[in-house]
Amino acid sequence: MSDQYIKSLEHLIELLEKKNTAIDDGTNFLNRSSHIDKPLLETLNKIIAGKNNSHEKENLNIHNHSQEPFIKRSFLIKQKQDLVKNKIIDVSSNKWTWNIVTGQVVFSTNWCKSLGYKVSEVNPHVDSWKNLVHPDDLSQTLAQLNPHLEGKTSVYTARNRLKMKNGKWRNNIDAGRVIERDEKNNPISMEGVDISLE
Repeated sequence: MSDQYIKSLEHLIELLEKKNTAIDDGTNFLNRSSHIDKPLLETLNKIIAGKNNSHEKENLNIHNHSQEPFIKRSFLIKQKQDLVKNKIIDVSSNKWTWNIVTGQVVFSTNWCKSLGYKVSEVNPHVDSWKNLVHPDDLSQTLAQLNPHLEGKTSVYTARNRLKMKNGKWRNNIDAGRVIERDEKNNPISMEGVDISLE
């Protein structure tokens, strides 16, 4: 399992490094599983949630490795995780913070700029975001978001397309997590980042 996890980390690093490649209209994005598949989303979830697989014995068969290869493998996983974290930090200026109770969203200047908008051109509300998500992607995006809001998943990640000011659709990973809940476990606020896949 650790070899598969390392490959997923490497694939995620490659994907994040290629996020500034040539833009297309994104019409085939959801059908191209090579862009980001389920193992990659799971890997991204683990990174965002801060889980370190090098300490998860069920993912590393210690009995089949001597101590030295095990340590090397654990170190390699940690290195790959750190690289992914650094790549995510590189794009984390595309940040959003959502007050779930009021619906207000603070879209960072770079978040707006990455889509070609000025901050003043984007109404700071969750409905603005919903209007920017491609209509064909919204239901599956909400299908990823709602379980997280309900506390069923540790983090939220979804792939979708966001509408740029120039009318083109940008291939995107939306990732975040609830940072505050009330005494009944209802979500109060959430923060995240949109990662361009172009």
